[in-house]
Amino acid sequence: MTKGEMRSSVKGAMRRIDKTAKFHDELIDKAIESSVNQFLYDIYRKDPRDLDIYTKEYGTEVALAVTENESTEEHYTNLPAPYVALPEKNSGVRYVVGHDRDHHMLYPMSNREMLLARTSYVGSTTAEDGDPFTRSFYAVQGQKLIYFQVNSDLVAAGVRVGIVVPFSAYADSEEINVPFGQDDKVFISVMQKLMQQQPIDQRDNNKD
Repeated sequence: MTKGEMRSSVKGAMRRIDKTAKFHDELIDKAIESSVNQFLYDIYRKDPRDLDIYTKEYGTEVALAVTENESTEEHYTNLPAPYVALPEKNSGVRYVVGHDRDHHMLYPMSNREMLLARTSYVGSTTAEDGDPFTRSFYAVQGQKLIYFQVNSDLVAAGVRVGIVVPFSAYADSEEINVPFGQDDKVFISVMQKLMQQQPIDQRDNNKD
């Protein structure tokens, strides 16, 4: 079901339940997003790996830039889309992979871990053969990815990222993945949220 079809289904059902209420699209979208976010959180609690089919990849064809902040000497990437906040260190950013030929995988850090790494000996530690460690890390800070221990190849190549995006980030023509048998659960949750709204909050006619 596409985003537009999901909204239309909710609007049609609301007209059958309450013919006097006028639910505008923004209110319906917010109710759907809240319900879908809860649905995604339930999946995360059961098994975070199951979030893979709800993850959108960005930077597949054209890599996302890894930029250096000259004042802080930190490397970062601006996230191209919002993400669903999930209770782990990488939140709704499920993976970050280099666009280089080795498909360099980056590992998530919490912001506290990033701070401790930058202010400790970790950044200068080398492997047993004397070469620097090849692992790179990232932390999610707002709408940015902040990096630790990135090499010049990764900076030159850029990255691609997988993000669990909210309902609002989809275009009306895009498919919203809901597993078979769970459509009704999400739909009922949306209807319950809308029916709790007072009529003055349902209209978008600027008269109130």
